[in-house]
Amino acid sequence: MKFSQIALLSAASIAVAQPHNHARHHHEQRGSPVEGRDVVATVNVPGAVETIYLLNGTPISGADVQAGIASGKYILVNGQVSSIASAAPVETAAASIAPSSVAAPTSAKAGEFIEKIKSTPTTSASVSNDTPASSAPASSAATSSAVSSSAAASSSTKTASSSSPSSSSGSTSSGSWPDFESGSVPCTTFPDTYGAVALDWMNNGGWSGLQHTPNFSGVLGAVGGLIDLIATPSGCQENSFCSYACPAGYQKSQWPVDNQGSTKQSVGGLYCDSQGMLQLTNPDFKQLCIKGAGGVTIESTVGDVISVCRTDYPGTEAETVPLSVNNGDTGIDLCNPDKATYYSWEGAGTSAQYYLNPSGHGPDEACWWNVEGSGLGNYSPVNLGTGSTDGQTFLSIFGNSPTLTDFSKWTLDYDVTFIVDGTESGCKYQNKQFYGLNGEVTDHTGCVVSGETIVVKFS
Repeated sequence: MKFSQIALLSAASIAVAQPHNHARHHHEQRGSPVEGRDVVATVNVPGAVETIYLLNGTPISGADVQAGIASGKYILVNGQVSSIASAAPVETAAASIAPSSVAAPTSAKAGEFIEKIKSTPTTSASVSNDTPASSAPASSAATSSAVSSSAAASSSTKTASSSSPSSSSGSTSSGSWPDFESGSVPCTTFPDTYGAVALDWMNNGGWSGLQHTPNFSGVLGAVGGLIDLIATPSGCQENSFCSYACPAGYQKSQWPVDNQGSTKQSVGGLYCDSQGMLQLTNPDFKQLCIKGAGGVTIESTVGDVISVCRTDYPGTEAETVPLSVNNGDTGIDLCNPDKATYYSWEGAGTSAQYYLNPSGHGPDEACWWNVEGSGLGNYSPVNLGTGSTDGQTFLSIFGNSPTLTDFSKWTLDYDVTFIVDGTESGCKYQNKQFYGLNGEVTDHTGCVVSGETIVVKFS
């Protein structure tokens, strides 16, 4: 979901990016991914968010919206946290995102609905200066909420699994893939030969997220008319950015360095040009998957699979990038971005945000924009934020707020502790409660640890 500026890592004001609220890896956006920006002293913590759907000007229930999306009757396009995004049928996807100050269109077409997001700001929270920023800016638009509905339709056709697909295994990859050449692979072919991991349960042809940009010229310049597509049978389409997942410890290398959304959305992935061929968007990297800074690993003694879902950032910012951790696993790399070399938002470094799900749910159940009341995906109870700066790794743990407010009801069925440079930290999540650096009970804002090496233990 989102990444909040340094806040993410500082856990103090993490508003994790969440599709329904649509705040991305942002600065103050809610759900801003952990992918964060530069260090900040204070950040505004977004308040509760209420989502209202309008169909031709008439309120429509979330259930009806999901059913319409699943059947192909509706398509949902998300705007930024404080914006109104108009969603039109795919064939008219050239609609642009309108800012919150603009009234919702009055000439809605059939099959078109508007998602209105209202948020009430709360007090600001102080964040430590030495904590890396947590992800995308508050002004970015969360463009990934559409994923949950399509994924929900998909999940209803399969039995809930407690084991993860092999493609999303936590095993570390060797990274020995061929270089990718622009124009050599058609958009209809998922580039798994080049290291990308196919997410079949997303029904996107293996891609982790799709962003359709009909007004993008395909050359350097501002990306205009950014439209986010819901899962479609045809997958990666012409004039679209197609994002992908990578193996444990790796992250995608492709995003248009000089081209981001017209309303400050993050954009990521390979570009499918007008000829239906995949193009590198960050040509400095020929490898589609690159290693993070390292220094963070996971081990587990929990009896069932645990899905750790990373926000797809830059990109749709849905928590669709999976990492499966199984009982007995040790040394599983948790990708830790280096803010000096990885994606930057308006010149500021970013970090990564992860969602910790209750055990027993594989990524096909957990790693997508989920549904309220599920306790999974963007509704999972606990987030981790991680990033590296100047050789030092910062890792935060905090409650998934404001998506959730009752942290006594929504909890994990296991403990999360940290071994920092060989010593166990007082900062932890234990017995369904957050603890601070000195072992004191804290609220859901959690805490931040830092060091050269950090082991995350699930028990």
